[in-house]
Amino acid sequence: MSRFGTSRWVKTHPNGVYTTGSTEPVLSVLDVRGFELRELFLIGINDSCGTLIVPVESRAENAAAALEPAFNARVHLFGNRDGHDL
Repeated sequence: MSRFGTSRWVKTHPNGVYTTGSTEPVLSVLDVRGFELRELFLIGINDSCGTLIVPVESRAENAAAALEPAFNARVHLFGNRDGHDL
C-alpha cells in the first residue's frame, strides 16, 4: 500500500492509511463502526462518492458492511486468484 504515498496529493496517515480528496465523513463512519483503519487507500471525490482500496477481500467486505447504511457500498475484486483475473 505504501506506493500510494508517493503523490503530492496523497496524505499519509499512521498504520498504512493513505487518503486524497474529501475523506473525513467516510473515515469517521469506518472508525465509529469499529473498522480498523490500517492498510487502506481512500480516494474521496466528494462527501458522498469515493473509492476505498484494501489489499484483502475480507477487509473489503467488512468495510462495505461498516459503511452501510450511511453510504451505498459495493465490493469489486481486482487482481488474480488461482491463476484467474478478477
